[in-house]
Amino acid sequence: MPIDKIFIVGNSRSGTKLLGTCLNLHSQVKTFRELHFFDEIVLNPYKRINRKTAEKILNRLGLNLNLNLKLPDCLNDKDLQIPAHELYDHILSQVLKLKNKRIACDPTPRNLFYAKNLIEIYPNALFVVLVRDIRAILLSQKYRWRAVKEWKRKKSFEAFRSFINYNTFITTFIWKKNFKESEKLAREIKDSTLIIKYEDLIQNPKNELDKITKRCNIDFETSMLDVKVINTSDINKKGIQGFDKSRINAWETDLGKTEIWIAQKLCRKEMLQLGYPLVDVKPNILVLAIKVFTLPLHLCLIFLVNMIKSLNLVYFTKKLLAS
Repeated sequence: MPIDKIFIVGNSRSGTKLLGTCLNLHSQVKTFRELHFFDEIVLNPYKRINRKTAEKILNRLGLNLNLNLKLPDCLNDKDLQIPAHELYDHILSQVLKLKNKRIACDPTPRNLFYAKNLIEIYPNALFVVLVRDIRAILLSQKYRWRAVKEWKRKKSFEAFRSFINYNTFITTFIWKKNFKESEKLAREIKDSTLIIKYEDLIQNPKNELDKITKRCNIDFETSMLDVKVINTSDINKKGIQGFDKSRINAWETDLGKTEIWIAQKLCRKEMLQLGYPLVDVKPNILVLAIKVFTLPLHLCLIFLVNMIKSLNLVYFTKKLLAS
């Protein structure tokens, strides 16, 4: 059976939005915004959804997609319920029909942690896992607040939240967990998984995109290369045409030595396995001590500024720790 869904997953700031944008330029692929359907809205794809709950979900995602989404006909009966994944399918099919496309692409990175359930429900799905050098991830996360401030001038709290959310130890821990989950995915559902390095996508986009189109049994289209630099933490590069190769090794000059040391110390094995060479660097002992002793306080601040999503944040954190 041909691929009818693509899930782009991986660590935050690993290029999921860029890849989704490239795929959306294909005549048969529709890339959605990050829907967060399974990691925030329903949490359990098998959960039974009644009409009232479905209406709330459709209203929320309708705002996200700028569309007026319709209820499934079966929910005209107020007493009936459907599994959450059927409502998800219903939403995707509406948009695909509207856009006259065949393959739905969901670039929500945290779907990585729900892949085992999702592949049971969607056996014809392809999971494209993006991986990126942890040091580049740290740099991108560190200055993401600048880009958020630029994008959302009237939402300074979002910039503040992005600033607070950055912590070297926490970001590194999450990267390790994502790597572990990616390995498990590639091992358990090998035929439905494709791992792509961000660096390869930037340096040779045609080759990497061709891998995806072949797995989906569709032709490569040159229009997929016609992208602009987006979602970058370097606001001076925003809107530039093409793939920004300068960000690949920007961490060498822009990331602190202590942060590089922490990343290499905690992720040495994984980095070498992925082919990321280590550099000889020594930490600033004072900076390292401050980062270690302020970690508990920083964790509290992160939970505080994310209080709006606190229930889902707690759920996801438990899942992350358990994986």
